[in-house]
Amino acid sequence: MIEETLQTIALLMPWTDPEGMSWLEKVKTKRAKDDRGSVIDINPDYKILGVSDSISHYEYWRDRLEIIEEVFNRTQPTTLTQLWLDRRNKVQWATFWIAGVVFFLTLIQCVTGIIQAWASLRALR
Repeated sequence: MIEETLQTIALLMPWTDPEGMSWLEKVKTKRAKDDRGSVIDINPDYKILGVSDSISHYEYWRDRLEIIEEVFNRTQPTTLTQLWLDRRNKVQWATFWIAGVVFFLTLIQCVTGIIQAWASLRALR
């Protein structure tokens, strides 16, 4: 159960949070006591990158992870950073960014067209 709890924490913890990752590294190397007072060794060779992201591999925390996954899947990204990182729906992600690139290129074309028209009118004078 302790190993699965560590895997669950590693699964839920953001990889970009240095404090959380250093805490997880410290916890991995400590010894824990179970409810009977027996010492349990926490495997220090546990690799965070080996965490399974399939809920079926979790025995103790599966129900709660399914609830978290359901709530996560109901949310939608709201900022550009979230839109860039959210790849749950790849078609929607690609469509959004292709439309953004097309809009940006159209904006550049409009500005250069205005500048070109201004320059040609100025040259006629």
